[in-house]
Amino acid sequence: GSPTTTSKSSTDSTVVLASTKQDALQLLQEMIRAQTPRKSEHRPQKWNFATTPSVALEGQEPQTRDTLMLTFIQWAYADNDNDHDNNDDNHDNNIQKPYNVTKAFQRLERYATWMDNTGRDMIDPPLTPESVEESWHVWNFRMSYSTTNPHKKRLVVWLDLSKIHSSQLRVHPTLSSLRLFVFLAHIIMMDRSVQQH
Repeated sequence: GSPTTTSKSSTDSTVVLASTKQDALQLLQEMIRAQTPRKSEHRPQKWNFATTPSVALEGQEPQTRDTLMLTFIQWAYADNDNDHDNNDDNHDNNIQKPYNVTKAFQRLERYATWMDNTGRDMIDPPLTPESVEESWHVWNFRMSYSTTNPHKKRLVVWLDLSKIHSSQLRVHPTLSSLRLFVFLAHIIMMDRSVQQH
C-alpha cells in the first residue's frame, strides 16, 4: 500500500510529506506516473530521463533513475529548508524531520524538462571525467573538501579568474563548457557530504 504521509497547507497548495526516504521515493514515483495521460501508452519523454547523463567519479557507483530521484528527495529533506549552520545538531541528535515530496517533485520536474531540452548533448559522448578534461583545464577549476571540521566535510569548488586560460577559452566550444558545468553540477548534487552538510 501507499506509505504513510502527512500533508499540510502552504498558501493555497497541499504539501505532501514522507517520514522515510523510501516512502518519499514511492510517493515521488506515483507523482511521476500521475503525469502520464491514462490513454497514453508512454509517459512524457522527459520522465524517461533518456537524455540524463549518468555521472560518477572513480570509486562511485553509476547513477541510476532511483539514485537520481533519491538525490532530489534528500535535497528536499525538511532540515534543508533552514540554514545548516544554525541547525547542525539536528542530524547528530537523530531528530527526524519529514521529506518534502512536493518540493522534490517540483525540482525534479524542472530538472527533467531542462535535461530533455538538451537533446543528446549531455550523453553523446557520455559525460565522463575524461570527456570534460580539456574543458576542466581551460577553466582551471579546483575541487576539494574543507577540513575545518573533520566530522562535517564540505565540498568546495572554486576557480581563480587569473588562472583561467583566456586565450583558449575564446576558441573553446561553448557546448564543451556547458558539458563541464553540467558534469560539475551532478557531482556536487550527488555528493553525500554536500547533501548532509
